[in-house]
Amino acid sequence: MEATEIQTGDQRLELRLTSAKAPPRRRSVRQHIAEVAQFLAVVAQFGLVVLLVQYWQLESQLLARVMWLAFAGFVIHHLLPLRFRLPFFAMLSLVAVISSVGHIGPNLGVAWLTGKIRTIDFLYHLLPGLTLVGIGLGLIGLCHLPIRFAARVGLVAVAGAGLVFLRAHSQWFPDVTEMWVVLGSMFMFRVIIYLYDLKHRTAPFSPARAISYFFMLPNVCFPLFPVVDYKTFCSTYYNEDWPRIYQTGLKWMFRGVIQLLLYRLVYQYAPLDVSKLSSALDVAGCMLGMYLLYLRISGTFHLIVGLLLMFGFNLPETHHLYYLATSFTDFWRRINIYWKDFVMKLFFYPIHFKLRKIGPIRAMVVATLATFLATWTLHSWQWFWIRGRPLLDWKDFSFWMILAVLVLVTAIHETTRGRKRTLRPSRVTLQQRFIVGLKAAGIFSLMCILWAYWSCQSWAEFQTLIDAASRPTLRELMIVFGVLALICICGMVWGWSSRETSEGGSTQERRKPFSFRCRFGRGAMPVGCAIDCYPNDPEHQKCNSAVAGRCVKRS
Repeated sequence: MEATEIQTGDQRLELRLTSAKAPPRRRSVRQHIAEVAQFLAVVAQFGLVVLLVQYWQLESQLLARVMWLAFAGFVIHHLLPLRFRLPFFAMLSLVAVISSVGHIGPNLGVAWLTGKIRTIDFLYHLLPGLTLVGIGLGLIGLCHLPIRFAARVGLVAVAGAGLVFLRAHSQWFPDVTEMWVVLGSMFMFRVIIYLYDLKHRTAPFSPARAISYFFMLPNVCFPLFPVVDYKTFCSTYYNEDWPRIYQTGLKWMFRGVIQLLLYRLVYQYAPLDVSKLSSALDVAGCMLGMYLLYLRISGTFHLIVGLLLMFGFNLPETHHLYYLATSFTDFWRRINIYWKDFVMKLFFYPIHFKLRKIGPIRAMVVATLATFLATWTLHSWQWFWIRGRPLLDWKDFSFWMILAVLVLVTAIHETTRGRKRTLRPSRVTLQQRFIVGLKAAGIFSLMCILWAYWSCQSWAEFQTLIDAASRPTLRELMIVFGVLALICICGMVWGWSSRETSEGGSTQERRKPFSFRCRFGRGAMPVGCAIDCYPNDPEHQKCNSAVAGRCVKRS
């Protein structure tokens, strides 16, 4: 099955390459002009996004430089033949890493060319980037050694342990200190996915693909980076017509810019200092502000994935209206979709299927708790690469365990109570929309409280927050209920919309705003209560065959 999937993917790529080599069909002048006009329109919009990032100085000056490099690289990348585009993206990503980590900008290059700085000083700026690339290529090489897979995993683990030791003592190498954060962002999770797909042979492998995957162009600017699945990364490369891919990328980059600007407004004007809160309304504003600060993560992820789409990687969205989630399982499905897919693929599915003999509910309970425990552990691992020390805090652990219990209780309720499912979408009534809106408002308010608990520095600070909200006035209550009413209305309008998963699907049905799908669904099976992804995954295929009969019976 796995070999057939790889062969099919390679055949599709070969077909595209063959069609590119074949003599082009004669096109009318009008068609040629229309295609050129489409590309120029995309270039103009991309340039506008770059100008907005530079004008508003979003995130950092480094991001603006990388965006200009990506803009120039996009034009060249599009004009190249298809077989040269992926190697070009790989080389462009390496150039971005070497130049960005070493802070090599146009001014430094001009100074070196004009003799204002010595060659040895210029080469010194290349040291951090070249060191990062060398370590990264070494890790990729270990993954492909011609030895047993278990031995390769062991060597990667040993190399990782050595890198962890060096990261913990990064002060020993002050010349390459800034390299460690970028190295961790590129390899701490992606190497796990890469080894998983390498073991199951679910995607093609080549040097260009590996370099493009690990050294993705915008990664050097963002310590927090979406966990892109390797199989999706390969399977979505120009899997649709380029105008549609580029327009989707532009839409997500614009959405990311808007969310980053909203984050600035929240950060500047929300009452986030707990010590200065004096009323219940201030407390509500503080909780709301803490929850809305996540717009920064959502905005950067949209900007990152949108930029990758401009180079043909037709990746799905990373977040989908998570502020309008109607349950805790729905919240888990909507927020940071890539991370959810990652932990489910590596932890939930294997554990669930190994324990399926003890019963679906018990297997789901164990697998869910183990998945959230892995989530907490991996977040601490991520914190180590960013800060140089792991985040071992009881409040952080309790947040993930509380969320795990809430997701689990909701999942069990959906599984045991079930839902009426039909093969065709039924008409959504106003009463149903109102119920969805009420659920969205309720989950939003509960998540504001839980997020505030997570964001507070200590339990005493959270207790101060609760004490300040203990005596609300009628006016303050009316304002709070007014905001919740607005969330309810938004939930009524947009709460039914579905999102794409990280499987790289591109069908029209998957993009429709109101779709009811009987696939690995909520209520169809305990696994579906928390996830809807990876139909080609080896573990997921077992689940699909088991779920199909249940879906038909319930329909």
